[in-house]
Amino acid sequence: MPRTSLSSVWKAHAVIIAAAVLGGCCLALADARWRLQFIPPLGLEHWLGVIGLYTAVGGIFGVLSVSVVVGARRLEALAAARLGERALRWVLPLVLGLVVTLACVPTALWTFSGHGIGQTVFRILGPPLFLLGVLVLTTLWVRWVVAAVRGHAQRWPIVVVAVPASIACLLTDRHMFVSLYERLHTLLELSAWLLLGTAIGLGLESLVRLTPRFGSLTRGLAGVGVVGAALGVTSGAARDAIDRALSHAWVDPVLAGRMLRRIEELETYLASPATYDGIAMARLETLKKRYQLADIAMSDHWLAPPAPAKPSSTRQRLSQAGLTTPNVLVFYIDTLRNDVARDPAVMPNLARFAKQSLDFRRAYATGSDTLRSLPGITGGSYFLRHTHPSDLCELGRSSEHQSSLFIARSAHEFLKQLRPSFAFEYETDVADFAQERADVWGYGADQPTAERIVDAALERLKSHPNEKFFMWLFHFDQHNWRELDEEFVARVRREHDVREAGVYSSRYRAVATAIDLQFGRMLAGLEAAGRADDTVVILLSDHGEGLGDGGFWVHSVFLWESLVHVPLVLRVPGVAPRAVDDVVSLVDVAPTLAPFLVPGASIRGYHGEDLLTYADPEAERSPRRFPVLFGAALRDELVRVGMIEDGGNAKLVVRLEAAQAELHDLARRAPDDFNVASDDPARAQRLLETVAKSPVFPRELNDFRMLQPKGNLSLEPAPTSLPVSAGH
Repeated sequence: MPRTSLSSVWKAHAVIIAAAVLGGCCLALADARWRLQFIPPLGLEHWLGVIGLYTAVGGIFGVLSVSVVVGARRLEALAAARLGERALRWVLPLVLGLVVTLACVPTALWTFSGHGIGQTVFRILGPPLFLLGVLVLTTLWVRWVVAAVRGHAQRWPIVVVAVPASIACLLTDRHMFVSLYERLHTLLELSAWLLLGTAIGLGLESLVRLTPRFGSLTRGLAGVGVVGAALGVTSGAARDAIDRALSHAWVDPVLAGRMLRRIEELETYLASPATYDGIAMARLETLKKRYQLADIAMSDHWLAPPAPAKPSSTRQRLSQAGLTTPNVLVFYIDTLRNDVARDPAVMPNLARFAKQSLDFRRAYATGSDTLRSLPGITGGSYFLRHTHPSDLCELGRSSEHQSSLFIARSAHEFLKQLRPSFAFEYETDVADFAQERADVWGYGADQPTAERIVDAALERLKSHPNEKFFMWLFHFDQHNWRELDEEFVARVRREHDVREAGVYSSRYRAVATAIDLQFGRMLAGLEAAGRADDTVVILLSDHGEGLGDGGFWVHSVFLWESLVHVPLVLRVPGVAPRAVDDVVSLVDVAPTLAPFLVPGASIRGYHGEDLLTYADPEAERSPRRFPVLFGAALRDELVRVGMIEDGGNAKLVVRLEAAQAELHDLARRAPDDFNVASDDPARAQRLLETVAKSPVFPRELNDFRMLQPKGNLSLEPAPTSLPVSAGH
């Protein structure tokens, strides 16, 4: 085998590193293409950050590739005397194939470890077959490329295969797995990068051969990659600068955000392999260092029993009028935005009802999805993973009221598994998907249920005319607004003249109108049954919906006003209507309704306030004992927590996934679009320290990841028996 000169070896190595850097830049362009759909425009800071990121990672990738190639060529030299020319050609491909295959071992084992496939023979056969396929494909591909480089095969067919294959990997990564399977994302991105790098490398080498001066440019680009790799490995300042420039990349990770996550995970692991406890805890440590949070233990204030309070004048007046245990009707609308609920053209019955009621115009959910909001509503506490002893469902089952639930089937099946404490004595679920369908879990139900839910509730009133009831109507159509039957939605649009308004989807608004019609029917049914004068009615939503804000159409992940600012309207017989502009929370619902179910019910452990204290505008109210808090999750992992400042002027959002705190001025027209933390760092720090000592702040790994409730919340015998952390 002929020896290669040092100059040609350097040129080959320069091409490899330069190709890796340019391949990374192609991924940066792909990331920008998708990111422009929801964060336009991308400024200079983004481009400097993403080019710096992929130059550094591409340089590292290229240097590692060169190391493997050099090692393989040394093996070739050692084997030259013993192997024939034909066999010798397979040494480099086999070495590279084995390296890639070994790197894929964890992915192969993970891919076939799922609950479903793990019960089949593929749990055993899958990993070796997967790895064998990787070895064969990689070896054959490298063999083809090496043959082209050495002049034994044409180059253009490789480029024709590599470029479409890399695009296919990126499209599969973007559209098929939808950010659910991190290992497969990594494998697809790496495959796309290798394929693009191969095509670019062959092109660069051809240009160098045709135009020798082009070699200087290639070596210069390779040098930039090596410098970027060195800075990325050794300079914390360089990494921090890239992280700051790409802070928005955490909003929807796509390619750049995922790369930042991998780098962060690798960096924190290498810093202390023996004590590494996962990326979430590493980010928590980064947050503590960045904002000098020396102590994040939960404050004892959250565990202290409330001081005995004299019943409000409104409660005393109701008691004197004999309304100590009225009926209670909860009209719950999953996924209803506050601004849409407040539009009288969309929900006229709600608008009329609000004028007859205590209308809390600045109510906040405890989370931007049901599993982080519903526990706060029924439990009145920010210990969302626990069942409070005075949870409304517990009180309803133990009171003289007959507790009944009317709910869409898909929501019922979801909650029975993930929030089993949400249970009633009498439960009716209404089918919202065909019985033969097996793909409905949280999303996908296409049959409207609002009318049938109200039908069932009214039938219960008719068949049990003397029953004292605690009735919960759980409406899920708004949650399923995208999947609901098109003919149904079109009919509502047509009959009620539902039009587009700004960025809001007319489909979403049509579904809200359909639910509002049923709310009107329910109120009319109470009147017809003669039960309106002894029934407390509360209408609320658990969270909102993105509807295209920032390109985000659903919920969870964020703590935007469109997601956590919710409608909350309470009508109590004998209580005068009033619009309330103070900030309240959905944790206030339980301490408000509990005395109606069980007079004298214990308020220990509630973090909420009695909303009836707002009924008398002349009465002096004490300030809230606890701030208004909330949290958000991504794929059931806590990613954001936050609070509303006392007085309701500002909102703090702690982005756990980026170890950053944001401050939003709620007086602005679009407060979530502006982070003003740098304008008032002392204020942001003060609010952050409050959140860090609250129940919603994570302190251990399970606070990030555990979705299932921990069980009943023990309030006795002493506060020290309470948990010191609460997750999502």
